[in-house]
Amino acid sequence: ASVRADVTRAQLVAPVVGKIIKTLQKVYRDKGVNCLQEMDDQARFYGDQGDLMEFLGNLLENAFKYCHGTVSVRVECDRVESGTRQPLSISIGDDGAGIPESEWKRVLGGGERQDQQQQGQGIGLSVADDIIRLYGGELEIGRSDLGGAEIRVSFSNG
Repeated sequence: ASVRADVTRAQLVAPVVGKIIKTLQKVYRDKGVNCLQEMDDQARFYGDQGDLMEFLGNLLENAFKYCHGTVSVRVECDRVESGTRQPLSISIGDDGAGIPESEWKRVLGGGERQDQQQQGQGIGLSVADDIIRLYGGELEIGRSDLGGAEIRVSFSNG
């Protein structure tokens, strides 16, 4: 897939993450999710704000949906000389049941659901993965320090 042409616009990531978290805390109010945030205010995504909101929304919503009560979000950018595009990495973790390693490839395959209790996770992840790949980024599934799933997204912005 070719990388999207419209990558000249740099979007600050932290305010977008903040907005989505505020919304999700209302949606999942009864759950009282504690969201741990470590954000580099300078971190930028080079691309369409709608795409940024869509993949972050999908990933954060999964974390809120499947966590037992804690979600962590880390947004970092590697400092390079100013004026150059900094590599961006975003990690979203939770303290839920996690995604078994045997399922990682399949979940990203799209549209498949692990089981009825995990309804919908596959679709959100594959949509997010598709958007991230359009920008030459990478999505990896891992285990969070909190015990659940951790989704790591990285863009070299080269």
